[in-house]
Amino acid sequence: FTHMASPKYLEDLSARGNGAMKKRIARVYDIARERPQAIDTAKRVELLKRYGIDQQVVTLFNIVDSNAIPGDAPEKVRLARAINDSMAAIMTESKGRLLAAASVPLEALEPGGLKEMDRAIKTLGLKAVAFPSHLHGKPLDSPEFLPFWARAAELDVLVFIHPSNPLTPDGRPYAFNPGSPERV
Repeated sequence: FTHMASPKYLEDLSARGNGAMKKRIARVYDIARERPQAIDTAKRVELLKRYGIDQQVVTLFNIVDSNAIPGDAPEKVRLARAINDSMAAIMTESKGRLLAAASVPLEALEPGGLKEMDRAIKTLGLKAVAFPSHLHGKPLDSPEFLPFWARAAELDVLVFIHPSNPLTPDGRPYAFNPGSPERV
């Protein structure tokens, strides 16, 4: 798999207008200057053909995903919806060569995130869900995320967990107690 973003989504995101957001978007465009296939579906498909690759899974860049961008629950659901629409458009433009992963706002599961997950998978036809390996330092097996995992199992959807650096130098202190083989 690899990362990709739709220029339409980046334009929509840019309309939010704050400086931090513009820096995130500029970072994606910096990548696209060296690798235009990061935002250009036709160029991505051309490369697949050149190298004899039938299909590729694409996920959104973590820095512009609904889980990375500050905002309240309704805003996170709105962003996830825009992301998922743009990822579905990439799949359509590629004529099936690119299989896209959805964004699910983990901090907004009950106020609409699970419904958006259903729409992304069942209606838009996205093939997976992708997010970072922790959410602002919180492990993905935290109790509040259990509804996500239950829905993912129910939908039988693939979940891509993208490695991300821990927030602190000691890594995952919540995973194991050094004096005990049991999880804390």
